Amino acid sequence: TIGAFPPDPTESSFPGDTSAGEWTRFGAAYAGIEIIQDPATAPQGERYLQVAADWTAGQRVGVRYIPYEIVSDWDGYTHAHFTARAIGSTTGTTIQFAVFEEDGDVWVSSDLPIGSEWDEYAVDLLQDLHSNSTEGDGIFATSPIILFGWNVDNADNTGTQSIHFDNVRLGDVTSSISDWMFVY
Repeated sequence: TIGAFPPDPTESSFPGDTSAGEWTRFGAAYAGIEIIQDPATAPQGERYLQVAADWTAGQRVGVRYIPYEIVSDWDGYTHAHFTARAIGSTTGTTIQFAVFEEDGDVWVSSDLPIGSEWDEYAVDLLQDLHSNSTEGDGIFATSPIILFGWNVDNADNTGTQSIHFDNVRLGDVTSSISDWMFVY
């Protein structure tokens, strides 16, 4: 539903027993997930997703969102847009946009550098994603999407960091917004 993150953003495991509209998380560096309500720091509106990472515990943290309709139809949408930033030193930190198909295929973007200011990211779903699994048929399809989210990596493996995400849209950044995406 447009305008709000789900009320309970955490789940005990990934993928675990999750239901539509929930966030899941994984990775040794995972140190917390929270929906921040602060109009002064939000890039638009008043809320955004905050993922905390403790890089001394590991090099990766990931979050995934399960849309309200479990199997989502992304047909006709060739681009995904989102905004992101990191609080704390961004040296060595990168993000990847990830998409999971119902048949087991996992697709991720190349590593995207992240800075300390809110930046707009655009991922061409047909050009910028590469396979990250041995499951499924190995053919990218936009109609059986069950999860999307991000991988966050830190090559330096030291310190803590807070990574923020907001304004996820499919299609043209100014118009075509899928009805289950979150926008503020």
